[in-house]
Amino acid sequence: MRSDVFRPIDGGSESGFPLVGPVPPLETAERIAANGVHRLGFYGGLDHILPQAEWQEAERRLTDAKVGHELVTYPGARYGFAADRPEDHDAAATADAWRRVHQALAERL
Repeated sequence: MRSDVFRPIDGGSESGFPLVGPVPPLETAERIAANGVHRLGFYGGLDHILPQAEWQEAERRLTDAKVGHELVTYPGARYGFAADRPEDHDAAATADAWRRVHQALAERL
């Protein structure tokens, strides 16, 4: 069993599920690739914090660095789509994100 399948973006821990990493994948794609980990990322298309261009650039850099990854965009979802705040919560996006997390764990651990 590999404990580094879902290593935090900063590489500082052996395992974990970062919701928001301290260092974005744009800055660490090559280091992530060297660790042989898989990245699963979720993005609300109405995110007011992370620009869509940066999310797309992360996809490009992870691909260029040959990092195994799946970056999922939920077009109508806000930044906190998985939070329990009624103004941000998106039940469909949250359910799909959790389904993908469970699937990734089943396939990679």
